[in-house]
Amino acid sequence: MCSPADPPSSKGRFLLIPLALAQNFLAGGLFFGWASISSTLLLDKNGCGLTPDQVGLIFTLSTSMSFSSPLFLGLILDMHGPRLTSFLSNLIVASGLFLFSTSTSFTTYLVANLLIAAGGPGVQNSLIHLGHILPNRRALLTSCITGAFSLSFTVYALFDYLWSEGYPWRMLFSTYGAVVFASSLASLAFYPDVSYDSVPSKPSTGAPTEFTPLTARIQPPSPEPLKVFQNSFAKQFRAPPNSYLRPNPSGALSTHRSFVLSSKALQTGDLTNVSVKDSPFWSQLFSHQFFNVLMFFTLSAFWANFTIGSVTLILSDLNVPDVGYMGREFSVITGMGVLGMPLVGYMLDKHPRQVTAVVTLLLGMGYAVSFLYSLFPLAFWMYSLHRAFLFTYFFTALPQVLGFKYFGILAGVAFLVAGVAQLGIKAVVDYGKGTCHLVDGDAGPDCDRGNWGVVLSLHWLTLAACLSLPVVDHIAQRKEAQAREAVFGTPVFGSKRPTRKKPLTPIRGGDKEEEEEEE
Repeated sequence: MCSPADPPSSKGRFLLIPLALAQNFLAGGLFFGWASISSTLLLDKNGCGLTPDQVGLIFTLSTSMSFSSPLFLGLILDMHGPRLTSFLSNLIVASGLFLFSTSTSFTTYLVANLLIAAGGPGVQNSLIHLGHILPNRRALLTSCITGAFSLSFTVYALFDYLWSEGYPWRMLFSTYGAVVFASSLASLAFYPDVSYDSVPSKPSTGAPTEFTPLTARIQPPSPEPLKVFQNSFAKQFRAPPNSYLRPNPSGALSTHRSFVLSSKALQTGDLTNVSVKDSPFWSQLFSHQFFNVLMFFTLSAFWANFTIGSVTLILSDLNVPDVGYMGREFSVITGMGVLGMPLVGYMLDKHPRQVTAVVTLLLGMGYAVSFLYSLFPLAFWMYSLHRAFLFTYFFTALPQVLGFKYFGILAGVAFLVAGVAQLGIKAVVDYGKGTCHLVDGDAGPDCDRGNWGVVLSLHWLTLAACLSLPVVDHIAQRKEAQAREAVFGTPVFGSKRPTRKKPLTPIRGGDKEEEEEEE
């Protein structure tokens, strides 16, 4: 564990990495293993006994919840840090699992899944800051953390298998709920109250640090948690929403080009050259950089989650045999997307982020075509890699473009917009589905195979249109780089940062230091 005397790169921080991987595996993406149980445990009379329409409605609402909850949890992350956020998120998932294990009606099944879906993203978001433990391999470590999220898709596949082997499903959910609850207690015991936004130099003697002893970290949260909501809107941010410059108490950002450029621009009154990372909240929220990331994420995530909710219907209408087994195979292969994490991490560390964006979209277009022509399990593997690339790209690109100044709430806004879009999944599924999935066994030629060809073609066209987004992002990045080059008089890409003997004094800022500047 880290003590006040430990440097930031000591064993205390590195020991948090396996804990983060375990927590994200246990609860991060648990809900998205839905395909494993949607056509078996949820529908079977010896299981939950739900109807297909009820299963579809639960998935649509829960998916929307999973993309909306990060806004609320992001506020908690910005106000109180990762320790409380991780604790609450794991506790929400554990509560959903316990409720699911005792459910007897559609309403309680719905509420249970809403809780499981709501807490998972908070588990992951509270761990992203740990990528700074390895500053030179930040994207790689972030990809491993998000990869554990994908690996959790396999949990429901294991549940479905164990249930088919005779294990009581209520026991499985309640036992797993106890494990996740124990994980929430580990968050209180081991995580810091302050995000590791960067790796500062070793603190000098007597200087205050962000580290606190273990005995201090395991104290319960504030006895007046609701008091924070009495604060002004501005206090719900790490920095005031109208502030310029990133928080820089240690002066670590004083050699970062965008920060130096922003400081010079503010000193001369030239706001056009202020980096978006140093801009006020509303400027970041309505910036073209955020809009670009938002559109990429919203459209890609819509089709990614549409696939989870509809895969068993597509397989049934296409008359694929043993849909229950194929659903489990889909969830397991989706979880195996973690195998692609080193690749996406390497790409983000070594190449411009736009390269990863293009590869992500091509994978999505590829699995749409593979589904259309019934190329299984190739379609499953391409989907697995697409999803792994998508979320890793989002969690890397957002701070690269906008920094960590308002990361929590901006990520929450992005998830909220994507969550509202998810409400359209059921309408698309209803349009696409036929009647073959209602027939047991071989449906034969007489049933309606639906409009899945039209839906999958629309899927492909949407992602093809998104290929314009990384192009626009690259053009905007070049323009900003040229502005920095005009100030510093040296090539922007691949050159060394200028050094300064004295750190710049922030004109207006917050209370913590910012992420490292991208090269």
